[in-house]
Amino acid sequence: MLNHNTDYMPTILKNLHVLAFTHKHLELKDIAHLYRETSDELVAFLHTFKQDNTIQEIVYLATCNRVEIYYTSEIEIPVTAFLTYWGIPTQNHSEYITNTLHLHKEAAAKYIMEVASSLNSLVIGEREIITQIRAAFEFAQIQQLSGSILNIIGRKTIEAAKDIFTHTHIADKPVSVVSLAYRKLKSYKLKKDTKFLIIGAGETILSMLKYLKKHGYKNFSIYNRTLENAQKAATLVGGNAFLLEDLKKHTTSFDVLISCTGASNYIVTTEIYKQLLQKDTSKKIILDLALPGDIAPSIPLDFPCTYIEIGSLKTLALENLQERHKEIEHCDQIIKTALLQLKKELKQRQVELAMKEVPNQVKAMTQKAITEVFAKDLEKLSATDQQTVHKLVAYLEKKYISLPMKMAKDIILEL
Repeated sequence: MLNHNTDYMPTILKNLHVLAFTHKHLELKDIAHLYRETSDELVAFLHTFKQDNTIQEIVYLATCNRVEIYYTSEIEIPVTAFLTYWGIPTQNHSEYITNTLHLHKEAAAKYIMEVASSLNSLVIGEREIITQIRAAFEFAQIQQLSGSILNIIGRKTIEAAKDIFTHTHIADKPVSVVSLAYRKLKSYKLKKDTKFLIIGAGETILSMLKYLKKHGYKNFSIYNRTLENAQKAATLVGGNAFLLEDLKKHTTSFDVLISCTGASNYIVTTEIYKQLLQKDTSKKIILDLALPGDIAPSIPLDFPCTYIEIGSLKTLALENLQERHKEIEHCDQIIKTALLQLKKELKQRQVELAMKEVPNQVKAMTQKAITEVFAKDLEKLSATDQQTVHKLVAYLEKKYISLPMKMAKDIILEL
């Protein structure tokens, strides 16, 4: 028996390439020029790009911080070819060429699995990427951009990513300040009719509002410097919008105050906070997500409240991120195993492709034997004997096709 060699590289995998434009090497504004919606225009572009560059299969992945092309080809496609097709001016090519990641063979397969498992993400452990990878491979398959090879790679990639998210702690502890803040609020077991006073309408506040809406909270008063943005935030959760300058006129009671603005001075001073309370002495929850803070330091000292500030959340986020990094070694081992399984499947597919013409050739050979080479001899036989000969030939034909196929698979899978 031949020795099992894990370094054996299926010919098919030698044709795998990755062209990656990511947040690690390029500005997001530069990546944005390569982003396209999954439209008819994108499909037409990819089909033309395939044909003009002798590409066999192709998958296009686009997220908020990466655009990547996975393709199979016997030749490496220059980055300039892709950029030219994509309409990037020639004078801008050098910036992309210098900062584009181009991998091939096993390194390319490993990279795709790392991306799907979030090991290459802006935030390690974020689960959204596995959904985006799956959608990209499914889109390519539906649009007939990919074939059996990238379909196998896509399936094994998703399996590896699922194993990582299931059997490691890579995504257990939240690392975004907003998710940590929401978990902190959730720990106080707030009632669904809790009244929220919101200051600000930026990305952080919008993210927090999405969490609160998802979990059934509906009572919001939102203040912002521009009324338009306050109204957008209010529409998101069915709340009421007001100008920030009118905050001191707020007369409705509140249970939780959440603030995040870009102000350089305190938004909620002691005087304003007294006015907001309207002589209400009940204990409030204050969540200050601004940096520098929006809430005057004297407020948590002088008034009954539970005060949560961004500093402690950021510290916890960093600790959680460090915990996630500890899981990378475990993740790498899962990917290593997945790559071995991928090689095995690709070897099997390689045999199937190599042996695809064998049945046709065998049938042509037996047909020629019956109709030409031994035709006169067969004519001398009785009808019954001729039928027996045909059955015998059909039996041998079937065995001749299946036996070498099985032997070839057994041999190559031992390499």
